[in-house]
Amino acid sequence: MPPAPLPADEAARLAALRSYDVLDTDADRALDQIVTLAADLTGNPIALVSLVDEARQWFKAGVGLPVRQTHRDHAFCAHAILAPAEAMVVADATQDPRLQDNPLVTGPPGLRSYLGVPLVDAEGFALGTLCVLDQVPKTPDDRAVMLIRTLAQAVVANLELHRALRRSEAAALTDEVTGLPNRRGVTAALHAALEDRRPATVIAIDLDHFKEANDSAGHAAGDAVLREVAQRLRGSVRGSDVVGRIGGDEFAVLMLGLADRAAAAEAVRRISAILHKPVAYAGMTLRLGATLGAAMVPADADGAEAGLRMADEAMVQAKRAGRGSIGWACRADAERVQRVAAIVRAFDADLGGATVLPGPRCICSPSSRCMARRARWRSRRWPAGATRSWAPCRRRNCSAPSARCAPPASARRCATRRWRHSPCCAAAG
Repeated sequence: MPPAPLPADEAARLAALRSYDVLDTDADRALDQIVTLAADLTGNPIALVSLVDEARQWFKAGVGLPVRQTHRDHAFCAHAILAPAEAMVVADATQDPRLQDNPLVTGPPGLRSYLGVPLVDAEGFALGTLCVLDQVPKTPDDRAVMLIRTLAQAVVANLELHRALRRSEAAALTDEVTGLPNRRGVTAALHAALEDRRPATVIAIDLDHFKEANDSAGHAAGDAVLREVAQRLRGSVRGSDVVGRIGGDEFAVLMLGLADRAAAAEAVRRISAILHKPVAYAGMTLRLGATLGAAMVPADADGAEAGLRMADEAMVQAKRAGRGSIGWACRADAERVQRVAAIVRAFDADLGGATVLPGPRCICSPSSRCMARRARWRSRRWPAGATRSWAPCRRRNCSAPSARCAPPASARRCATRRWRHSPCCAAAG
């Protein structure tokens, strides 16, 4: 039995099929209902959504056939996709020279009749077919052919919808400039690795001199620097690792499965070295450098968010020591951050539902001095009848009760709501 010839546009057709990312996926309830309807309304025991891959036909949905795929050489549908605009009708396969020696005809399940309508996408590629089959010879009437055509359009619409949703989800996790995963994408990848009980080394990267490139050569130069950094990072890690852009000039690398600290340190040094080479752009040489922070999960932190936070914390500490340096997180740092976060949550809960109006915030480090000021603020009592709304005070970097709240003068303290690591706000006193 000679196999069906390949379509003239086979390479492009296969690319179109794979763009749907549907092969070997779980059952789809809507498609299961369509094949059930197709079988019932045409009086056939078998109905399939068949997708013709390079070497097989794979059934995304089906009733009446106990297998999920067959070899492409045995596929009736491999013949059907050669004429995308036409329905293929076979009244008796034993009388059709293309199929009479087919193992699915001469042996189980003993197929005889076939009606298949190609599943044609918007670009005209036949991805496979919606088909109905029987083990007795029969010729479908025009109503059956029209019914399968209509249902085939519904199958294509379903595939298009799922592809659009997947692309939308991917876009929400992707940085537009570099094409790398964004912060959400990086976090999701780390979550997935930890759920599979795979350790990871998390590397936070902050570019040095990036503002200089933007200011001296324009935003196009800045974008070129970001793309060059993305390319260098991708080239410096394994294919299984994840490289992402998580902020303006901030990147992250997830070295998945890497739990050896010495090997991780060598990898971090290698990444640092490639980010200290200048970038050529439009006849200019733009300076480039980077400060790195690293954390090992779960050795240094528990969970994806904590791992990223601790790597960022290590990077901030390294930058304080000097641009271009490397910092490492440790378990003690994670415990300290957790203690401070607990204090902040307790402080925020004690506000009793006060509304915070937009305005500058106090920015301070989680020092014991600042925490003591927080504690003093918590100990104050609002006077009877005071309005529980908040407005920023006139001090720089401070968000304290305004005159509308009318607390006693002795109660006016800097009500810190969040911090980053920088010197404690002078207004806190």
